[in-house]
Amino acid sequence: MGIHSRGMDFCAVLPILWLWDYLWIIINPHYGVFHKRPKNDVVWHKHWWGPFPRDYYIGTFLSLAVISPLWWNNYVVLSEWGIMFGVFVVGTVLTLVVTEVVRGDVER
Repeated sequence: MGIHSRGMDFCAVLPILWLWDYLWIIINPHYGVFHKRPKNDVVWHKHWWGPFPRDYYIGTFLSLAVISPLWWNNYVVLSEWGIMFGVFVVGTVLTLVVTEVVRGDVER
């Protein structure tokens, strides 16, 4: 295993961690994103920037910072990270919309 593989593995884990945490907030019936504000209910995240906890932004930045030496001269690494991150974001948004519509928190 080279540094490329280990760096990408580490950088894949960081977004997975915040995705898993945010999906818990979305899917848990006692929480939600539209009508029930997680800023007030999710006590383990003290600081929120917009719709997400500050830790998610920091984790994403750290993920990019770790792989930055790998993509300075190789933009394939950056595009792979971007595709992975994009799939996570799209899946999270779809889960959010479906969950909130099924739960009845969003007017149809």
